[in-house]
Amino acid sequence: MYPLLVVAGLVFHHNKLLITQRPPGKKHAGYWEFPGGKLEKDESPVNALVRELCEEIDLEVTQCEIFDVVYHRYDEQPVLLMVYRCQSDTSRVRHLEVSDHAWIDVEELHNYSMLPADDELIEQVIKKNAPQ
Repeated sequence: MYPLLVVAGLVFHHNKLLITQRPPGKKHAGYWEFPGGKLEKDESPVNALVRELCEEIDLEVTQCEIFDVVYHRYDEQPVLLMVYRCQSDTSRVRHLEVSDHAWIDVEELHNYSMLPADDELIEQVIKKNAPQ
């Protein structure tokens, strides 16, 4: 089975990282994640990320740079997760397709139940983005 192509954003605003919580009724409801979603046909990963952030939380981002690519096998389907580090000029988030959000210090990631594919990135995110 081919992996599902998914994008996620490490979205920062004033050195705080955005995470969102999956709503009831969705797979993995209640888990926290780096916001993003699936690519549509003929869509570039960055365009998909910009679209998904707009659709799910009404947030615009800039300066999207690739951070990492992660392969993770969920029971139902494997995913290839392309993760981008981005900036936001605002902390305003609307809960259009999420149940909650938090702007956190990267060191706080261990305090949240993250999706397994995102969980694999935590140590790397902390190491590369912790205040110096």
